[in-house]
Amino acid sequence: MLPCDRDFGNIERFLRKRMTIYTPEEYVQAVMQTCKVNPFKVRKMEGNNFVTVEPILKCMTVRTRTKTGMKVNFRDIAHLMVCRDKVGVLHFKHSHSESDAWQQVSFHKRGRQHKLAKFSLPQKYNSQRALPKNKVDDVLTNLRPT
Repeated sequence: MLPCDRDFGNIERFLRKRMTIYTPEEYVQAVMQTCKVNPFKVRKMEGNNFVTVEPILKCMTVRTRTKTGMKVNFRDIAHLMVCRDKVGVLHFKHSHSESDAWQQVSFHKRGRQHKLAKFSLPQKYNSQRALPKNKVDDVLTNLRPT
């Protein structure tokens, strides 16, 4: 259970009390009204807000061994650290003990040490995404009087 799960539960509870919502703007207003004391901040995303990380993924790989050859069991990691000055390297411990040494696993492909700050991430969508035909048909069916 994460803190965001409680937030989503509060939003769902608030939405159940409302009548029907017809527009995305009504969802925005409902989410903002969910919490009176510490209201949610809603940012409406447009198509140009989405980028693809494909250029970065081409330089990265999934590794299951540390630089020293130790097998990494990601389920057993108890302590994670990501450092700004070592992008693409994950520091971890299998316990919370101060005496345990930090281990490192690099996700860079061999021979491809790229500066991630130099990447320009292209837009994910170049045009407005079309709705699937079955969704459009369903909406139109529900709008027609019976």
